[in-house]
Amino acid sequence: MGSGTADEYTVGKFIADWDVARRLSGARRVILVALDEQLSEEENLEIEDLCEQGRFYTDNVGYPSPDQSS
Repeated sequence: MGSGTADEYTVGKFIADWDVARRLSGARRVILVALDEQLSEEENLEIEDLCEQGRFYTDNVGYPSPDQSS
């Protein structure tokens, strides 16, 4: 799996079985609190802008995202 050879079903099952979405959400919360305490409002806005451009994990593994469904 770590080499990227697992099929979508296997990856989705792993994500569900290991509660990955909730755990990632908790990690994001910890990082957000730390950044809010250390960075200025301007720096936080810059990070938010960069995040808007990125790709993020969703819990829709194996299903097309709404913008890719056509």
